[in-house]
Amino acid sequence: MSALKRLWGPVAVISIHNPPVNALSSAVVESLLKLLSEATRDRAVKSIVICGENAKFSAGADIRSFSTPQVRSGLTLEDVNGTVEKSEKPVVAAIEGIALGGGLELALGCHYRIAHVQAQVGLTEVLLGLLPGAGGTQRLPRLIGVPAALDMIVTGKMVPSPLALKLGIVDKIVEDDVIGAAITFAQNVADHSLESRRLSRKPIQNLPNMASLLDEALVKVTKQFRGAKSHQVCVEAVRAAVELPFLEGIQREQELFMTLFNSDQAKARQYAFFAERIVAKWSTPSGANWKTASPQPIRTAAVIGLGTMGRGIVINLAKACIPVVAVEQDEKQLEMGSSAVNSLLERETLKKHQLGLSTDAGNFGSIKFTLDFNQLRDVDLVIEADRKS
Repeated sequence: MSALKRLWGPVAVISIHNPPVNALSSAVVESLLKLLSEATRDRAVKSIVICGENAKFSAGADIRSFSTPQVRSGLTLEDVNGTVEKSEKPVVAAIEGIALGGGLELALGCHYRIAHVQAQVGLTEVLLGLLPGAGGTQRLPRLIGVPAALDMIVTGKMVPSPLALKLGIVDKIVEDDVIGAAITFAQNVADHSLESRRLSRKPIQNLPNMASLLDEALVKVTKQFRGAKSHQVCVEAVRAAVELPFLEGIQREQELFMTLFNSDQAKARQYAFFAERIVAKWSTPSGANWKTASPQPIRTAAVIGLGTMGRGIVINLAKACIPVVAVEQDEKQLEMGSSAVNSLLERETLKKHQLGLSTDAGNFGSIKFTLDFNQLRDVDLVIEADRKS
């Protein structure tokens, strides 16, 4: 879990090595800073290439480290990005596979970006209840403009490299040997001025309706991602890029990041992220997994909760001729739920008769309404439904 350095003539190639996706852990960040410092001091080195091992640039920060607060108090990825950007030697990002989240932020700190034609880039932190916390909300708007940057940051969408080239995120795409192309490119720009390539010093394109654009974006994401804090906070981070000098914008980005970092929504989204991946690796002691195990029939099912959602699930299971045990926690809710379900099923049966369907077509799976959770013991499937009033 580190970074490696090798020399190709006058070019230092620094590779991120942290399988399987080259996550930017604290160890990798420290290693990157160390190797960048060595390459900067080495007089034989005229330019630098940063790449990832195993045909992947980086999927971003090590998400597991998000639950370790001390990581935030040490060296950060923005320390690396700032060091890269300030380098007097050209630094070229060679992007293969993916450059997501912190991976793209690292690439934005570089002076040039070369990508494979099949690579994808994106700032995906919003999907984890966070925002890009290593300068992404400040550098990307300076590179491609506020509207395009907002679209990427608040949605977390991944952008294929041909579109990234069109937007101006990458400078060149190649069909093979990205690292070789980046080394050649780095040699060719070794003597070029880097002032215009440092995004922190690049002014944001001034649009006449900038304030209203940001206000409208906030209204839009509030409606589109109802109740989700991270999407709204991303808009405020981009607003900081527009209204504040770069360093103040970085500070504001960090403040907003920590607000989200400590939120229940971020914790829940990250829990879901890991849960989905653990489920995908499911296997039995005998070695069966999702690909090899045969689907088991669902002969009986249970639904816990008879609110609006629970009633709908019960009805759909019954319509599929699956016997259902419907469980509630108190007598009143059970009575209300059973009455509503029976009423809806009666209407469904009447509708089928009116359509001229046979009697058999109106048959449903049996439904047992109960307060006894012991009735769930032998069912094949249990669904817990949040009660909706």
